Amino acid sequence: HTDGQLRFLHTVADGPCDDSYGVQVAALAGLPRSVVERATDLLAFLEQQAGGARAGELGAPQTRDSGQASLMGYFAAAAMKSTPSEHPPVPEHVASVSERLNATQVDELSPREALDVLYALKNDMEGAR
Repeated sequence: HTDGQLRFLHTVADGPCDDSYGVQVAALAGLPRSVVERATDLLAFLEQQAGGARAGELGAPQTRDSGQASLMGYFAAAAMKSTPSEHPPVPEHVASVSERLNATQVDELSPREALDVLYALKNDMEGAR
């Protein structure tokens, strides 16, 4: 890849690749930019933890499990830093709309009734702004 762009070749070679292309594939697949940027940050973190070692080299995770464990450790550490008090409370109108939506038996509605419910919920959300 050059300049962050990925070009697929029509050949497959044995052995580990020399780089990670998952983030580029995610971008090509149309994942939201924020997701791709977060994945780029996580990849940089993991590469830093491996000391720049490539697959199969000393210091690099030797199995998918060990690499995954590093990533899970990162997420666990981030989760430990977050406490429920850090999250803002849900606005009352959002909670009300959520309750109404959860109580709606969608499978029992006709298409017209479903559309009416959707418009009512949308109006409630817009009216609260």
